[in-house]
Amino acid sequence: MNDVFIFLVTNLETKISENIAILNGDKNIPITVDHINLKTNSEYYIANSPWEEVKQRKNNNNLKEIELSHTYQYDGFTKVLVAKAKVTPHVKYHLKLGISDVGDQLYDSAIFLKSNSLRSSGNKPIQKEHLPKPKIHIKNHTIEFKYNAPQITDDHSFKQLDKIVSYLKNDPQITVKITGHTDSIGSDNFNKSLSLKRANAVKRYFLSKKIDTRRIIINGMGEKSPKSKLASQNRRVEIELSIPDTP
Repeated sequence: MNDVFIFLVTNLETKISENIAILNGDKNIPITVDHINLKTNSEYYIANSPWEEVKQRKNNNNLKEIELSHTYQYDGFTKVLVAKAKVTPHVKYHLKLGISDVGDQLYDSAIFLKSNSLRSSGNKPIQKEHLPKPKIHIKNHTIEFKYNAPQITDDHSFKQLDKIVSYLKNDPQITVKITGHTDSIGSDNFNKSLSLKRANAVKRYFLSKKIDTRRIIINGMGEKSPKSKLASQNRRVEIELSIPDTP
């Protein structure tokens, strides 16, 4: 009897179906009992006769055993066969297994799938999809300091620094320039030193957040670059973020 198998692959966009249960990719040789057996394409056939001994046993009066030997006839199976189809990326497909027990009511056909065997492959190199990086709207930040103080103290400043840290961690190409400033009270040398201490305070905070020191540049301007007539606004560190041009 010619029991038949199908492995139907259907393109859900075109609605075109293809049976890939064929031998060696030949559409003229579907996988059927007639096409793979002890005599035909026997290199793919493995004999399996668990009931053969029962059939040949003489004077066997076990009627149930005899009936089973004639009803369940898994007398052979194939070697592992590969079914494959060409598919289009990003298109949905439907896979359907079918089996037809032709000409009798014997339970003598089955399909077994190897676990984890459904996979995709191709002979073309995978093209990486280059998505544009999201644009980060970066502005320069200013951290203000108390009179003669090199330490960062207020919560608002720490929140600004944490925002900058998130920029730096999201894009390793960003570099940061930290420039310290002072008011005009005191000597030039004192203010130069104080401005560097302020810049280093910001740098140390970034380093504590695991930002690579090679991405950080510091400078101290002292009192030479005031931004306001108000002394309190000149006690500051300016933080400039830069993204190098990429092709």
